[in-house]
Amino acid sequence: MASILLAPPAVEPLSLAEAKAFLHLDTADDDPLIAAFISAARLHVETQTGLALVTQSWRMVLDCWPANGRIAVRPAPLQALVAARVFDFDGEARAIDIQAFVPDASTSTLSFMPWALPMPPPASSSILRSVLATRRATCRSQYARRSEL
Repeated sequence: MASILLAPPAVEPLSLAEAKAFLHLDTADDDPLIAAFISAARLHVETQTGLALVTQSWRMVLDCWPANGRIAVRPAPLQALVAARVFDFDGEARAIDIQAFVPDASTSTLSFMPWALPMPPPASSSILRSVLATRRATCRSQYARRSEL
């Protein structure tokens, strides 16, 4: 399973002003360098932990549906499933109703019934799902609100 970044974070988890205040810097001479360090630090933490620190969109590509009906979404945590499609022999994408998947934000998994979904032909062997990953605190609050309903 491959994960492809579609839309990077719109903002970093630490602002340039916050970083400069921490470093006790008043000039703008090193702003581009500090901004690059902030981005590099976020990317390093996300790579090492497998967690998305801020909201970003990803595409996951699978060769086939897992037999157990559960897909661990990486990077975690899962906020929402945006789209799902399977490709036929001709390479044409067929949309799959996202209601066929049950997202679990607490475990960052998608559950489904594998026998109820169309299988990709062996020649094309690809399933694409677009997911939105967001910071853990947001997912927990969304999950709590769903359970209260």
